[in-house]
Amino acid sequence: MFEDIHWADRGLLDLIEQLVGRMHGLPVLLLTLARPELLDNRPGWGGGLPGYISMPLQPLVGVEAEALAFNVLRGIEESERQRRAAMFAEMAEGNPLFIEQLAATVAERPAGTAEALPTTIRGIVAARLDALPPGERSVLLSAAVMARCFGAGPSNGWPRTPPRLATRWPHSSAAT
Repeated sequence: MFEDIHWADRGLLDLIEQLVGRMHGLPVLLLTLARPELLDNRPGWGGGLPGYISMPLQPLVGVEAEALAFNVLRGIEESERQRRAAMFAEMAEGNPLFIEQLAATVAERPAGTAEALPTTIRGIVAARLDALPPGERSVLLSAAVMARCFGAGPSNGWPRTPPRLATRWPHSSAAT
């Protein structure tokens, strides 16, 4: 599976197309996920490849959006859960990630917090990062300036994971 290939460079897109061509007749499913912008840069993407199927997704709205919001909201009295589900579905304007992140933001806040909810994905991510404990936030801030890909552990020049983080993320270098 290749996700977010609308951000992929030409070389990766060429590689994916070559893989598909060479796997013809094999029992393999190759799934690529992209936003419609991919077709702006590569109008013929996927067309003509054996077994190619395109499944455009529409925004998640109405009852389906409310159902998603209701299901991801936890630990709230049912009538409040229903009210928030309707509010989140409307705020998200069809974006399921936004619904999930709103629910996560609410779940991470202390009970009774009357703070306004962020109104954009960027705002939600920023609010969630701001709410992290200092040690965890420090790791993320360091990673953000290092590179797109970085390794964990002393062998890669990355400091050992603090013990408190190792218990939260058991696959980190301190847990091994």
